Amino acid sequence: MLSGLDRGNRNNFNYTPPRINPPNLIVPPPDFQQPQQQAAVHRILIGHKGPVTCVAFSPDGRRLLSGGFDKTVRLWDVETGQQLLCLQAPDGHTQPVLAVAFAPDGATCLSASLDRTVRRWLLKDPGG
Repeated sequence: MLSGLDRGNRNNFNYTPPRINPPNLIVPPPDFQQPQQQAAVHRILIGHKGPVTCVAFSPDGRRLLSGGFDKTVRLWDVETGQQLLCLQAPDGHTQPVLAVAFAPDGATCLSASLDRTVRRWLLKDPGG
């Protein structure tokens, strides 16, 4: 038996789905297609014994923190590229470091690791 919509002319109920325009993300904006300028490498910091997972600039922009798979947090001088500190075991992490951040005062930092700890470090001036 046919339902109420199907009685008589089977084509009396035509459904046309609404037309959906593709999102704008599919077609890049015109300026995206212009040649992009390439950034030049300013300095390569060498010291980690494995992949680097995170970096953070100090509030004054003069120092850089990095953390990585070697379970260390390293403090760098941005201008010279010199490593100032390497924070590691026995007080350090026992698993890779996933996040680093400076405190607003720039004198302390935090690091988070796969060992499920967040550590707060005092960054003593290595020169004094």
